[in-house]
Amino acid sequence: MHVFVVNHDATISRQIEQALQERGHTVTVFRDTDSAWGVCENRLAPLIVLDREMPGMGTGGLDLCRRIRRLPNGDQSVLVVATAQREPQELAKILDAGANDYLAKPIDQASLALRLMVIERVAADHQARKQAEAQLAERREAFDLAVQGSRDGLWDAKVAAGERWYDPKTPVWYSPRFKELLGFEEQEFGDVLRSMTLCLMPEDRDRVMDGLRRHIERQVPFDEDCRMRTKLGSVRWFNLRGQAVWNAKGEVVRIAGSLRDITERRALEAQARQTQKMEAVGRLADSIAHDLNNLLTVIAGHSAMLMEDLGRNDPRWAGVDQIRAAGERAMVLTKGLLAFGQHQPIQPHELDLNALLTRLTPKLKGLLGEPVQLAMALADDLGLVKADPARVEQVILSLAANARDAMPQGGKLSLRTARVRVEETGQAVPPGSYAALSVRDTGCGMDADTQARCFEPFFTTKPFGEGQGLGLTTAYGVLTQHHGAITMSSEPGQGTEFTVYLPSAVPPPIVPSLHPPAAEPSASPTVLLVEDEEALRIVAQRILEQQGYSVVVASDGAEAIRAVERSRKRVDLLLTDVVMPGMSGLELAQRLAAVYPAMKVLYISGYPEGGITHHGVLDKGLAFLAKPFTPLMLLEKIRDVLGTPAPA
Repeated sequence: MHVFVVNHDATISRQIEQALQERGHTVTVFRDTDSAWGVCENRLAPLIVLDREMPGMGTGGLDLCRRIRRLPNGDQSVLVVATAQREPQELAKILDAGANDYLAKPIDQASLALRLMVIERVAADHQARKQAEAQLAERREAFDLAVQGSRDGLWDAKVAAGERWYDPKTPVWYSPRFKELLGFEEQEFGDVLRSMTLCLMPEDRDRVMDGLRRHIERQVPFDEDCRMRTKLGSVRWFNLRGQAVWNAKGEVVRIAGSLRDITERRALEAQARQTQKMEAVGRLADSIAHDLNNLLTVIAGHSAMLMEDLGRNDPRWAGVDQIRAAGERAMVLTKGLLAFGQHQPIQPHELDLNALLTRLTPKLKGLLGEPVQLAMALADDLGLVKADPARVEQVILSLAANARDAMPQGGKLSLRTARVRVEETGQAVPPGSYAALSVRDTGCGMDADTQARCFEPFFTTKPFGEGQGLGLTTAYGVLTQHHGAITMSSEPGQGTEFTVYLPSAVPPPIVPSLHPPAAEPSASPTVLLVEDEEALRIVAQRILEQQGYSVVVASDGAEAIRAVERSRKRVDLLLTDVVMPGMSGLELAQRLAAVYPAMKVLYISGYPEGGITHHGVLDKGLAFLAKPFTPLMLLEKIRDVLGTPAPA
């Protein structure tokens, strides 16, 4: 240890120096207080032995003691004052000046050695204590910085021996962040357990307190998600954690924990669950619709042809007409299911959403009726979107119809467009640039349970038989298929607002297109019908032959190639299912195009995949007819593809 000896008496200073050196210490001797102070201002020794009577500095050694103690690190040294005065008041002055101990003069070698042993221990203990205090201060500073920088609020409850841990009067320390999370200022939030429990929502309070009780009694982890009301009255989700400390008797003496705001996390988790649920329901809807499409097409085809054979005067005609009408209503349902599952093909192109809304205004007013006022606010800088106009119109009319039904006594429907950009990831709307359409009504609004289910297929709040429950389902599917989104906000009695997001269009480069002249069709076009579903194949063949088409029939691609080779007819139109065993419809078309370059192709399917769509968007130049379809729909599409009227 390094020791400063400050003494003007050469004999005494030499005596002390030798005794210290014999004990292995390094010693620096100062003959006056001025030279000693010059060194102490910049560097202190762990032990300083100085004389009571010293020249300079007024009162000598005592004044040097006081000046050392006033230094920023002056309390780190042990100060020992050598004095010949032994009166109690004199010793009190020495201690008041800041000295830790004294050394009595005159000094003999034996007593000095014993005294130095005591002083060494005092100095070592003092130095160890100061180091511990410095480490504690450093840790405290680090803790304070961590508390300030943490997203979590902290709490710490100390429980007196024999006191109940759940006593609402138990004093609790709350960090500033804890109070900030709940919207309180430092001086506003109480320091008792009751302050925190009062913020808990009543429906969560018992569960949280029971969880804390089980932690105390069974030593299981305390980790609860709960709702708490902030100072401003809003309700937010928090994660509340805690850890108790037990004494040797098993009694709780302390409980500390943290509070974290998890409102956004809960919202994202709910959004993810909703997305997964909608995807699962969509897959189920696809599988059901796929099977129904073929059956409904057969029903529609046979009922239409049977009605034509019977004639209106036949008493059976009306019953068959009811079958046809029921089949067509079922077709609407399956198309809604396909739209929800994002398997209804779309044909997007650049679309002016404002112009579409303007064209729809008369139809919207007719749909809403007199009691509902229609208001529009269209943004000038909206720009274009890339979308299928028919599908977007379907979404708008569906939302308007829902709004009308929510305002049976009348009200106001506001449509507003805006150009928005979403930057954050993990939200309901993916990042990107959008044209947004807000549809807000002043109707009855929706509770939380209704909001959670409103996009599900066949869910409706209308009386039985008055709604199919597919309007919002279809809107959800259409917008998802367009890489857009739909969000909703609603409060019971406060109306509902749906916001539709359609991606802004990126103008494609202008490329000149070539249009080769159409080939002259034959007088009686030949249609190659390829369909693996026998019932559908039979009805389609009958429809075509009744209209004068020459029909070659096959159940799959391989049979189609063999049938064409046997018939030796030129194929004018290939009418083929998309997904078939073995060769797909697209592969068959490519094989036949090499032989019949002028052949037109019309794809039919209830579940378009197999290469004619990309993410639900129909490839350019391909003709497609979605199942189920009526005979009239089939014939009109064939005439459109061939560019000719029906054969005579």
